[in-house]
Amino acid sequence: MSASSYRIEASTERVAQGVKPLSPRIKSRRTVNKSNAPWQVARIDSQLVGDKGIGAFCIDHLEQRATALFTRIRGKAITFIPQDPLAALNPLFPVGVQLRDMLKWGMRRGRRAREIRAHIISILQQVQIPSPAEQLRKYPHEFSGGQRQRLVIAAALAPAPTLIIADEPTSALDVTVQAQILLLLKSLVQERGTSVLLITHDLGVVAKLCDRVVVMYAGQEAEMAPTASAFTHPSHPYTWKLLESLPERQQGDIRGIPGVVPHLIDPPPGCRFHTRCEFAMPRCMQHQPAAMEVLPDHWVRCHLFPGEGSYACHA
Repeated sequence: MSASSYRIEASTERVAQGVKPLSPRIKSRRTVNKSNAPWQVARIDSQLVGDKGIGAFCIDHLEQRATALFTRIRGKAITFIPQDPLAALNPLFPVGVQLRDMLKWGMRRGRRAREIRAHIISILQQVQIPSPAEQLRKYPHEFSGGQRQRLVIAAALAPAPTLIIADEPTSALDVTVQAQILLLLKSLVQERGTSVLLITHDLGVVAKLCDRVVVMYAGQEAEMAPTASAFTHPSHPYTWKLLESLPERQQGDIRGIPGVVPHLIDPPPGCRFHTRCEFAMPRCMQHQPAAMEVLPDHWVRCHLFPGEGSYACHA
């Protein structure tokens, strides 16, 4: 994985740093040769959670590849479920036209219009859109919030991708609809053998749906572990605070995390969490911690764990 960046006032700032040492484990039934087939993404069972909603994914050296390679990946091997489906769907075109155009991009050429229409109807049936053939002529505003979310899930599933990146896919929905959408997404990806990279603030969703979790703070990975291990043996002070902030764990007064998230244009040196950490030491303010394996397959970046990990920290 490599850093994602954005441009402000003509200066490029690095948002996600030091990601490679704790990059998600690749699980696949086939061998992936990154040197000559970097677009063949293997199954990646990993999730991101953090308080800035910042997530980034790319294959090693992908940014150095030609534009043609991106064309072969985007909307095909890797698809995306946006946070706000109403903003993602074009209000000027019926949903049938939009899904058709997405499929023309993501599927192999030469398919007839009748085949594409039949595929769209089949996908809408799978995401439980009622009377799908009749819905193709409707516009996005004619659907409920839950139905619009099902539409963008259908668009992400239609090209049969290897990986779906889901950015807070249920944050705009009420609680009951959230549960329905998440169960639907989980069942569909399990049936298809598709992996999901879920970016979320909701630890309850992580606990129910995710196999592995990566806790990120201010663009840096703080902890990575199997989900059960992350919840039963949290090791980073930020992870402790996240779990303590859950309502079901509160006793007496509501406890939050003091301080504010550092500005990414001018982040503090050393560990980025040290300005809010009650265990901060002088070296936390000067040096970034290395990745340490504190339990089997459970990695953490924190100076509370002495010694050197298998990977050096990348600034």
